[in-house]
Amino acid sequence: MPRAVLNILPAALSTEISTDETRPEAMALVYLMFGIGALITPYITDSIYDVTGTYDLTWILCTALYVIAAIFLLLALHIKKQNNVLVYDRVEKTEIRPTAEL
Repeated sequence: MPRAVLNILPAALSTEISTDETRPEAMALVYLMFGIGALITPYITDSIYDVTGTYDLTWILCTALYVIAAIFLLLALHIKKQNNVLVYDRVEKTEIRPTAEL
């Protein structure tokens, strides 16, 4: 999977589970979690490698965390759909009036 998908997908999905009013906070939270993950991941993976001598456990841990995140995301979408709070950006209909002829 290309790295760009992993960077764009969570932000795009956070817009689906947030409302118009909470979208900036949802995006900020997503990128805050990305930053925290980027800071602590090298230390965790290096510690696991030092103990086991291989990156196998690291791959298993990362895969498990992605699966857990996907389950939580699907659960949030299901709850939101069940409560009928899927709100999309509304487009206001404006009446088009003909301009006066010169």
